[in-house]
Parts: sequence; C-alpha cells; structure tokens
Amino acid sequence: KWHVAIALLLLITVSNSTQVDPESVMFPYPPGQHGPPWDHQYLLTLLKGVAPYDIYPASFGNKKLETKRMILSYFGKKLYIHAAILDNPWKYFHIFEPGQYGGCEGSVTRVKVSETALHQSCQVASNAGFFNITDGSCLGNLVSESRIIQNTGLQNANFGIRKDGSIVIGYLSKDIVDNRTNPFMELVAGVVWLVRNGSSFVDISKDLEDMSVQATGNDFVTGIHNSLYS
Repeated sequence: KWHVAIALLLLITVSNSTQVDPESVMFPYPPGQHGPPWDHQYLLTLLKGVAPYDIYPASFGNKKLETKRMILSYFGKKLYIHAAILDNPWKYFHIFEPGQYGGCEGSVTRVKVSETALHQSCQVASNAGFFNITDGSCLGNLVSESRIIQNTGLQNANFGIRKDGSIVIGYLSKDIVDNRTNPFMELVAGVVWLVRNGSSFVDISKDLEDMSVQATGNDFVTGIHNSLYS
C-alpha cells in the first residue's frame, strides 16, 4: 500500500524590477495575525452573490502517478519544481500533520517534509498550509484522513476532498467543515485563491482575505502576481 501526499504548493517568483523584500513575500500577515478579521457570513456580503467555493468531481482511476519537472526563476535563482498528476486523488491524496499523527496538537512537531513523507510511506510529498514561525503551531483549517484537527473558521482559501469524491476549493464556514453527512476526508487551508474558472482570482481574493491593508500582505500578493504573469 502506498499513499500520495501532495497539496497546494504556492510557487512565487518576483521579477528583478519589482521592489519586494524576499522575506516578506513568505509572510502574508503581520506577526500575531492570520486570516481576515471577519467571519464567513460577512465574507458572503463581500462576494455579492458569488459562490464562496467551487466543487469538482475527483477522478476514480487507478494508481497512475505522473511527475513533471519545471524550472522557475526566483530573484535570479533557478527553482526546480516537481509537478505531480495523480489519477485517483480520492483514494491516494492525503494531508498529513508534520511528523506523525498529532503533530499539530499538544506538543507541536517541527520536521522536514521528507521526514513526514518517509514515516507515511509517501511516493510524492509537498509542504502545504501555514504555521506560526515562533511556536510552530499549525494555522488554518486542517483535516487528515477524515479526522478534523482544526476548524478555525478563518476565511482563507481551502482545498479539500470529501467522502463522495468531490474536490472543494474556496471559502468555508465552520458548519461546512464540521458536516458529517458528506465529511471532508482531507482539507488544508492556504492564503489567497490563485485561479478560479481558468482566470486569476488574486485581485478579488486579496480583498476577501484582507491582504491589502498590511505591507506584508501587499508584498505577498505582488509576489503571486509576478508568479502568474512573469
């Protein structure tokens, strides 16, 4: 038996002509803050009738796994990126806590992705989600193998797979995350919804997630824009 643990990987490139601090690009919110100050109900008013999330059917194929390599430029340095295409994410896509089970609970564990991948017998692994750089605690919603680890209510972009095989991308209320009729099997939260229906959603998402009011948020969004259009 083998698993594939691959999640949202934010690829950021910033052109040399853009005055952005490389360090601040990696921190979307100032210290002590994560996520916008409003709840899901207020976010719905900002969306003005637009659905807060999208649902797509997952493939139920075999174990076929295809990997590709790409090269991106980041501040004049080459980044070698691996992209993985999985034929059956419903069965073989997993979100794991750092280290072992309970890595986001109690005594927080800080380990490399490679260590978690080895422990969970992953074929492909990527980092996902955000964490507190001071104490290592996990940030945002998190569900692993049907176990709700965190349901924060924070209105940041989510990516998850439900029991019926549907893939859900977008902004979720606490009730949706808690739903037991069609529960999430895997769920992780990031920051900023990059692409929606084939088009950039960054400009809308940065306002929904309160990214434009802080210098850190502006640098983070600028980095995303350059990664999409450079």
